[in-house]
Amino acid sequence: CASLVTLDLSTFNTAAVTKMPSMFSDCASLVTLDLSTFNTAAVTNMSNMFNGCASLVTLDLSGLDTSKVQYYTNTFSRCYALENVNSCTFYRSISLGGSSKLTHDSLMSIINNLATVTSTQTLTLGATNKAKLTDDEIAVATGKGWTVA
Repeated sequence: CASLVTLDLSTFNTAAVTKMPSMFSDCASLVTLDLSTFNTAAVTNMSNMFNGCASLVTLDLSGLDTSKVQYYTNTFSRCYALENVNSCTFYRSISLGGSSKLTHDSLMSIINNLATVTSTQTLTLGATNKAKLTDDEIAVATGKGWTVA
């Protein structure tokens, strides 16, 4: 899918899917992706899902149910152009440090949608993204039990 620019996933039936690792990995030309219609209630693994989507600018995850996901390893690795994320709820540690173009609104969408956790989870934003946030905005994440790095 290296040259794939657009993809209409609105009719995909993902209700029985339990693993989505590397689903869009190395779709280097993909610019926009809307997964808001995906049923991910049974999914446990999203590792490397967007790894290598270097041209991906806009990502809609708003409809995803990630309550059972245990693995997000490298999910957003090499997503260098990512700016706009309409976030789902994250329950486990996630790294967005390589996506330094994320807008303030996207970062807040992610933070506002973090689940309250009982065991410490880490939201890795990297120095560039973290600098876009105030101490009070970071405190929203830490107040939910997250470490922000």
